Amino acid sequence: MHLLVELAMVTLLRDPEQDWKKPAYTKFNKGISIVTSDYSYTEWDSTQRMLFDLKKDPDENENVAENPEYLEIVKAMSKLLADGMKTTTPAKSEQPDAEVQSEGAPLG
Repeated sequence: MHLLVELAMVTLLRDPEQDWKKPAYTKFNKGISIVTSDYSYTEWDSTQRMLFDLKKDPDENENVAENPEYLEIVKAMSKLLADGMKTTTPAKSEQPDAEVQSEGAPLG
């Protein structure tokens, strides 16, 4: 499991009543994504973008990132993604050492 996901899950499991970010953020290979209740948005090395309108296209078949009707949504999702990734990526000093990463951190 990715380190960021492990840290987030440990935090949530320790305190399930805490405030939690509403969008889901993911990072895979060279892509970063955000999913809200309305849209799924991915940037690949900031050179390619994918936007899916989940209300109209829940199976994510039509990439509308280049559709002029979605220009403002693309801008908003890009900003939300950039801002969210800044706050969800732990600082180097907060990251567990290699031994903890490979074995998993205890919950207690």
